[in-house]
Amino acid sequence: MACVAVGACVGLALRARHSRRVAERAEAGEEVSLLVMARRGDRGGRFTVGRVRTGVPFRWEATRPWARLRELPTGLRDPRVRPATFGESLWLPPRGMVIECGSSTGPVLLGVRPEHQGLVAGVIR
Repeated sequence: MACVAVGACVGLALRARHSRRVAERAEAGEEVSLLVMARRGDRGGRFTVGRVRTGVPFRWEATRPWARLRELPTGLRDPRVRPATFGESLWLPPRGMVIECGSSTGPVLLGVRPEHQGLVAGVIR
């Protein structure tokens, strides 16, 4: 049992290190791909895993072709960052943040790592 706990701690530390490095590369001007989970705010359910590229106009792409949410509405506006609620945190990465955006078809929720929240909000703006 102790091996599982140690393995989980090491895995979290490596993932956090990777996220910090990606954020540093994006801030240096490189084009990077960020993990962003999305959900339509007017519909409940789980978040769908996808990616957003920095350095280009905002476009979210689902990572799986069979994902329940395949694309987001265009024209996202007014991004607000907030901590995830308990129910949302079950589907988001550890310490995940939620970016709430408005759109022409209703609210959109984007789940991001804390290191990437400013980058994703900047791409939306």
